[in-house]
Amino acid sequence: MKNFNLSPLGAGIGLRHQHFAEIISNRPKLGWLEIIVEDFMGQGGPAIEQFQEIAKYYPIVGHSVCMSIGSSDPLDFEYLANYREFLREINSPWTSDHLCFTMVDHSNLNELLPLPFTIESANNVIERVKIVQNELERPFLLENVTRYLTLSDREMSELEFINTILEEANCGLL
Repeated sequence: MKNFNLSPLGAGIGLRHQHFAEIISNRPKLGWLEIIVEDFMGQGGPAIEQFQEIAKYYPIVGHSVCMSIGSSDPLDFEYLANYREFLREINSPWTSDHLCFTMVDHSNLNELLPLPFTIESANNVIERVKIVQNELERPFLLENVTRYLTLSDREMSELEFINTILEEANCGLL
């Protein structure tokens, strides 16, 4: 399995705002913390001050929920530039997003929608992941999503679909 020569960080947890006070006061033994980038990027105020305090003691890894890596909508390069700068600020060793689409015709559906397991869909994700890794200047990992149904016109199994993307896009799996 590819690890991009990253140093192992041990076990990590998702950092959410309701955890801030506990982590600041008790500093539990944790290898790293994953944040939802969109909750912090470009934000200010007390929550960011608390986040910056926490970041002094733990490695922070960014995870996006708004990239829509499987969409056919164009990538948002302004978003990616802001994302890259934020990842630099927090020194995130890698970043990730869900293997899904959330955008249709420039509208965010606020739902992690599964992709069809087709060659066309895989090729779309592969090209987008290559661009994203280049723009973000760090390893990119995909997280598979829960799906509630399987489309009947699939051309490959979920395993074949994910492996094709990982191998061709040179990315990792979360």
